[in-house]
Amino acid sequence: MKISETIVEKAKQLMQERTKVNGAPAWGLTELTVEKGRMLAKEYGVDESLVATASYLAHIVFSKERDSEIMKNHMFLSAKEAEEKLLGWGADTDIAQKVKRAIELHHTPTNTKDLYFEVVKNADCFKFLSIEGMRVFLEDLKERGMSEDEAQEYAKYKVKQKYGYLTLNKAKEEVDAALAEIEKMLDGTHTIS
Repeated sequence: MKISETIVEKAKQLMQERTKVNGAPAWGLTELTVEKGRMLAKEYGVDESLVATASYLAHIVFSKERDSEIMKNHMFLSAKEAEEKLLGWGADTDIAQKVKRAIELHHTPTNTKDLYFEVVKNADCFKFLSIEGMRVFLEDLKERGMSEDEAQEYAKYKVKQKYGYLTLNKAKEEVDAALAEIEKMLDGTHTIS
């Protein structure tokens, strides 16, 4: 199952537009997710372009408001629109449905046993489970107007949530190596320069 690089580029462009309109997630987090997705795709023998497409489209419907209905349902709202966009861009129906399903599942702790879905989900976790991702996320939360205490509380919640979603050994190994440093960042006892 393949997807053209033209469609990957259209997905990227759409996400860039939506990031500006929605004000979140920070573009650096999206790029980190795509980069980790491509890396994990190679490790696990999954199509990189299919992973990149889902990673770009997973947050096309999003909000800065943490407890909004959009945030609670962004997986399903983004998935529905992603499928429509993919079909409009000429993707095969089976590819559009597979990307849609990956987006729907990117916030679930359950292992689907489908490597494609798991690579997309595990790559998304790196936004909050890597030192680089945490730097970008904390800066973004400050720009959104959160106090340092609020930002740290929200970031700690995301670390715990996303750690519970990890299902791939290679992703977990990389996260475990960075976790102590991330926890120091969030306790305010260490500043990453």
